[in-house]
Amino acid sequence: MIRRTTTILVAAVILGALPVLAEVKVRVVHGSPDAPPIDVQAGNNQAFSSVTFKKVTDYVTLAPGDVTFEVYPARETRQLVTKPFISATATLSENTQYTLVALNKFAKIEPLLLIDDIKPEAGKARIRLVHASEDTPAVDVGIKDGSIVFKDIPFKKATEYVSVEPGTYTFEVRPTGSKNVLLNVPDLKLEAGGVYSVHALGLMIQPGTRAPEITAILSTDARPGEVQPDAPPAATVPAPDIQTPGGTTPAPATEPPTGITPAPETKPANPPPTP
Repeated sequence: MIRRTTTILVAAVILGALPVLAEVKVRVVHGSPDAPPIDVQAGNNQAFSSVTFKKVTDYVTLAPGDVTFEVYPARETRQLVTKPFISATATLSENTQYTLVALNKFAKIEPLLLIDDIKPEAGKARIRLVHASEDTPAVDVGIKDGSIVFKDIPFKKATEYVSVEPGTYTFEVRPTGSKNVLLNVPDLKLEAGGVYSVHALGLMIQPGTRAPEITAILSTDARPGEVQPDAPPAATVPAPDIQTPGGTTPAPATEPPTGITPAPETKPANPPPTP
């Protein structure tokens, strides 16, 4: 009994002395409104399965370095399709989190690679906007009856994260410079120390079509307490270019923080009544 315990302790000491392997974390957002569910391979491994439109996956862990992402129809719908409809290679930096967005209509589907800067700010929530709605014009996003948080954000652009007071918000998505509301985004609960993304997906309502209308999905990029404030910084923004067979898809431009830290609404937001 004593010998067995000693062996375990020695093994634990040896393992504890090993260096921690560098890693990256990647998740996928399916933002192509008319594309089927997708499978995503990272290198030779299938990393994500049957991801449906509007789905934000959990993060998976990959090794840093050059990684080729291939996107196929989900296996159950693949039939005779053998070639991926996205094949893209990016250099992933260690100790960094990424979001890979499949966006645009299926006929023009393309990848957008984002760096998720998940370092928290004490006493604040951090949030960004990802504009992935193809036919929606550049938008302003503001708090209902309050300040504009993101201004003039076009399709395929992700803002930098901005800091806001924790609380429950209703955001309004409006065409840039307009007071007309394209989309209400109610009941966004943002906690101190949390890091979040709002993904604008779908299409504007088009008469005579069955296209999914524009919607917004809130994802949690880091939960409160999940990342320490003194964690190493993420890789340099913007994200690296992602290489496709047709050429280079540039990394998204980023919007500098506005410096606005609006106070939350005092009452919980309610969704607008259904017509």
